[in-house]
Amino acid sequence: MEMRVSPEVARLQARSRGAGAEDSSIIYSTRMELAVEALGIESPSLEELRRPNTFTQLIDAAAPRVLAPGESLRVGPLSFQTKVEELPIRRADIHSSLRHTVGRLENHGPVALAYQLRTQKAGNDRCQIRAMLRYDAMVLDPGEVVEISLCTDSERIEITDLRTLTLTPVGAHWVGKLSPRMFGADTNTARAHNPGRDIVQCTELAHPDVLAALDAGEYGWEDIVDYFSRHDCGYYAWLPSYRLATEPTGSLPVL
Repeated sequence: MEMRVSPEVARLQARSRGAGAEDSSIIYSTRMELAVEALGIESPSLEELRRPNTFTQLIDAAAPRVLAPGESLRVGPLSFQTKVEELPIRRADIHSSLRHTVGRLENHGPVALAYQLRTQKAGNDRCQIRAMLRYDAMVLDPGEVVEISLCTDSERIEITDLRTLTLTPVGAHWVGKLSPRMFGADTNTARAHNPGRDIVQCTELAHPDVLAALDAGEYGWEDIVDYFSRHDCGYYAWLPSYRLATEPTGSLPVL
């Protein structure tokens, strides 16, 4: 399916595709250098950016994991713990608190990870959330911990999907510009997502055609995230023919 993008993104990508290979490479390198300068990080080599990222499906719907409040698990570089906390809520001018089941997710690994986490109340029930904790629902830096409002009251939580993709530092910045809505995140996750004050999200990429193709299995979360770990979504549109790189990419940008 062809995804519609904003006129500005379409114009910029058309310019890049219309350029010769040498010009496209120069444009790509310039975009990358601008990103690393803004982040204050060391500039990666093109060889580093061409290397495969490691994709891991840690938990899936065929073998979900269920945690009662207070329980925890460790899968790969991630740990996940559930707990019950009183979270503040506000109704009009009335301030109070309400018990919520909260998840604590931590990246114990040495590199940044793109991740997708899907949870529900055990028994295939939807959770109601009255107090929203803001967190980055796309990327976890090394050592980063996020806390997530999962359900009101004390509930057993079922994890139906947990997957990760390793990222370079500049790749983490680029993936951080994606919205979880692009991958069909539920309303609670989309509302809670907070990529950081200085991140401008590429909201035009959250298009129904992308969700329909994901649901149909035409491509996967890992394909889209891997592509945008190498391409700034503010300049490059999603390329539906792209698939997760299992060997170094031939060139950058991939057009």
